[in-house]
Amino acid sequence: MRLTTLAIMAALALAGLAHAQGGGMGGYDRMSVDAGKAVLNFKTGVIDHFKDGVKIRLTDSKSVEPPLPVEAATMRFTFKEDASQPSQIVMDGNVYVKHPQATVRAQHADYNLDTGDVVFSGDPVILLEGGSKIRGSKITLNMVDGTMQVDNMIADEIDTTMMSNGASSDPSHLGEGEVANWPALVAALKADAESEGTNPTRRILAHTGQEQFLETVKGMSAEAMLGQKGAIVKLMNDAIAKPALYEEAAWQGRSLNEEAAALLAKDPREPAEEKQLNRLLVEAAYPAAFGG
Repeated sequence: MRLTTLAIMAALALAGLAHAQGGGMGGYDRMSVDAGKAVLNFKTGVIDHFKDGVKIRLTDSKSVEPPLPVEAATMRFTFKEDASQPSQIVMDGNVYVKHPQATVRAQHADYNLDTGDVVFSGDPVILLEGGSKIRGSKITLNMVDGTMQVDNMIADEIDTTMMSNGASSDPSHLGEGEVANWPALVAALKADAESEGTNPTRRILAHTGQEQFLETVKGMSAEAMLGQKGAIVKLMNDAIAKPALYEEAAWQGRSLNEEAAALLAKDPREPAEEKQLNRLLVEAAYPAAFGG
């Protein structure tokens, strides 16, 4: 069994740390651990380190933040005097962090839980969607506000259409500012998620392989969802980019405009036409949000 009894005890102690937060966890308050070996001081209850391949998964009990996987060969913890939770986690060897905005890989990372800063060094690389890479001598990611800083940056094949607040030259691409009524969109998403029948939201989630987020949408407050505009737009754009979004039963009772109807009747469709149809389907799914 890979996770030893000692590691289980350490994981429980670490879960207590995550629940206490201390400011630098960025909204995450749950943690699971898988490690080859763990060292824990029985007298103090303090974790010293995990080694032989460590995988940590941070989660948010309120389902506001997406899960955050963190991996490294070893993770060592530093505690301030009389503190019950560490102030620093040092990671060495094949460090991997799958942040919602990007994946970061490096050979070393220093996580300051007081400030939320994770400093990556040792050939750090940020991997963006579409295969773009950003390299630097040092990369700093703040877990609290999601900001990144890259020292001596070298960027390869960056998609310049995505550099201005998510704007794109693709006419089918949806931007946050194109949603005329965000509260109406959130209300429609929650109503569809809570409905047992087939509807556009359930179809979009199934189409993008994100069905597991139905329960998250149900349980999340409208205020919390309004803080996730970027994630919602990304989900819509993922659905727009993938062919064959339309399902007659899902759009039953939603009115399609003439352009959408014409594109739907056309067979075959060009890739650009397929995306344009999907964009129009999204707008038809939530007419109050798009001013329809």
